[in-house]
Amino acid sequence: MAGRGGTASGRPTVKDVAELAGVSTATVSFVLSGKGGVSPQRVQRVQDAAKQLGYQGNKAARALRTGSTHSIVVIVPDITNPFYGEVVRGIDAVAQAAGADVLLCNANSDVERERQYLTRFAHSDVAGIIYSPMSVTTAQDPEVRRAVAAGPPLVLVDEPLPDFGNASIGVDNDDGARQVARHFADLGCTTPAVINGPPDMPTSAVRANAFVDEAAKLGLPVDDRVAFAPIRTLQGITEGLNMLQANPAVDCLFAGDDLLAALLMSELVKLGRSVPEELAICGFDDIDWAPLLRPTLSSIHQPKMELGSKACELLLVSPELRGAFHAEVLPVTLVVRDSSAGFRGHAPPARDT
Repeated sequence: MAGRGGTASGRPTVKDVAELAGVSTATVSFVLSGKGGVSPQRVQRVQDAAKQLGYQGNKAARALRTGSTHSIVVIVPDITNPFYGEVVRGIDAVAQAAGADVLLCNANSDVERERQYLTRFAHSDVAGIIYSPMSVTTAQDPEVRRAVAAGPPLVLVDEPLPDFGNASIGVDNDDGARQVARHFADLGCTTPAVINGPPDMPTSAVRANAFVDEAAKLGLPVDDRVAFAPIRTLQGITEGLNMLQANPAVDCLFAGDDLLAALLMSELVKLGRSVPEELAICGFDDIDWAPLLRPTLSSIHQPKMELGSKACELLLVSPELRGAFHAEVLPVTLVVRDSSAGFRGHAPPARDT
């Protein structure tokens, strides 16, 4: 049993503070949340009792209720995606060092939930919002745009959206896709294909277009072998498999996301396609378990934690965010692993550098 001084874990509670101060628990909550309507004498008694007991309270819960200005709201499409987990780690590291709370909102691939998060916190008193969009649909909603324009600073991560928010931090998607095309050309591949995320996502379009353009320059026309589909869904896998089955000559595949690449690679092996001997595959993101797959997955490495930390630094250190839109683009690098390095379809031709 826990008496005064805390719960069974030893931490003091609101009830303990109320008993020591001789007030109700409601009064304690009002005082500690900064609300008015309490006499100065009672405020002092509550503060003294909280200090004596070492009461800290639950800052995260209090921020959710009050919209504390020490809170940073982070909205991501799907927290189960390892890419977003690393981004959030970077955000949290900077926020913790600055004494700020991180309120993580998982849209769970639901556009309506994403819209609700944005409008709710744009009307609150949080320090800022870090937002990684799942599509342009939400940013085009008039209600969302009005709320964001009048709300706290907003930094976009991974997906730059025109005329939305105060800043963006992303990577050089164009260069990353071109690196993949050059890699396939060096391997001696002749018939490339692309499977990417939703076509209305800026990064999906940039990656697909850059790959197609660079491949064409290298004498590897992609033609109509481009598929866009929701990432990491059955529809996405179906779209990719249908395209490959309709084009059996395809010998290299660029997937715009590591999860999509991994799922397709698994299904192709089940269907008897030899990866990488007959079909080279490369993804994008270089998530932590890309080296653990069999075959290990070649991928474009994104500095995921740095994306998060820089986004948080922009909110906490850059009061000028209310001025002109600020954008940063980080470099990416190709990490070659077995899923492409083991390609044996052709002898590599000479290529001008």
